[in-house]
Amino acid sequence: MKGGLLRLPFLFLCLLVLAPFAGFRAGAEDFALSRGPEGRFLVDARVGAKVGAKVGSGKTYPFVLDTGSGRSMVYRSLVTELGLKALPFKSVRVHTATGLRSMPLYDVGVLQALGRTLPADGIAMMPDVGKPGAYGILGVDLMGGMMLEIGGDRVRVIKDDDPLPAGDWYQIGGRPVGNGSLAVDVNVAGLAIPALVDTGANFTVVNQAAAIKLMQMADITITDKNTGIRAAGGGMRAGTFTADSLTIGGKTYKDVRILVASLPVFATLGAARSPAMILGVDVIGRQPVVLDFGAWTLAIRKTAD
Repeated sequence: MKGGLLRLPFLFLCLLVLAPFAGFRAGAEDFALSRGPEGRFLVDARVGAKVGAKVGSGKTYPFVLDTGSGRSMVYRSLVTELGLKALPFKSVRVHTATGLRSMPLYDVGVLQALGRTLPADGIAMMPDVGKPGAYGILGVDLMGGMMLEIGGDRVRVIKDDDPLPAGDWYQIGGRPVGNGSLAVDVNVAGLAIPALVDTGANFTVVNQAAAIKLMQMADITITDKNTGIRAAGGGMRAGTFTADSLTIGGKTYKDVRILVASLPVFATLGAARSPAMILGVDVIGRQPVVLDFGAWTLAIRKTAD
């Protein structure tokens, strides 16, 4: 999609719809990784208050690792647990997958995760959507420039510039989109679709433009049009179909269930009329991957699904 998926500040794409790790990298630091109720990646983040503040004592909480979000945010559950009060007359308008929403700001001091510290004296609070099993999200404002190896029970921050072994990984060149997220091209039934790599989405979604082209090119039938998609901006209905194959670089996945919905975020990214996809953890969470937010590449380990 030329000209599509444009840069947009403060983009948030978290979607909710009702293999063991191998190898060692030199010059890297490991952090514990788990999967939430919806299958999304969770890592521990430390929330700390400023000196003299009443809330926060450096306690750790699980946060969603969300490569589709332009900014880190906290859920209402964390605000409630810490007894925080909103900063007077301060809020931010956030583009979510399902629409634009105004979110109040809170002061939690700092947010520490993946070996980095992010000032959080004015962090947005969003409602808990579904059952995330987490207290907030870590966006690409925290991950900027990082090279992350994600798989199994750990996420690895790679600190050297050595290339990944070509024999062990499929490597796919991508590009930056939104406010620092990563996009790659995905092939479904012979159609190349620009896709945002979104670990905050638990299902893969294409827009109506992509669905129409796929129906023209292949024997695809859209069913279950009452499937619900929820995000902080609200909910909407979606159809579904099963793709016989979905290919990213040299990696092919078989019988992938894909949702169809013209989410507002597609228009926000400049993809209202051209095919586009949000690539969720139902696909990229099947085996270890490397996301490089410096070289803008995706690597997928050559392991069985």
